[in-house]
Order: sequence, then structure tokens, then C-alpha cells
Amino acid sequence: MKWVGLVLVWIQQNNSIRFNVLIRSNKYLVSELRNSMARIFSIRM
Repeated sequence: MKWVGLVLVWIQQNNSIRFNVLIRSNKYLVSELRNSMARIFSIRM
């Protein structure tokens, strides 16, 4: 059971590292997406 727990922790750490790298590389795209979503919702309101 300890081994399974260690593997799960290792997978989580690897996924979070990959996720952080993706966020850093796509920060501009994410901000553009948020801006466009804000515009869409402000138009609908």
C-alpha cells in the first residue's frame, strides 16, 4: 500500500509540473480568453 501511495504522489507531482509549464507558456492565451469571455458576458448582461 505504501508503494501505491508513493506512485500516486509521484504522478500528482509530475502532472502539476506539466500543468505549471503549460500555464506559463499559455499565460497570454489564457488572459486573451478571459478578456474575450468578459466581453461576451458584458454584452449579454
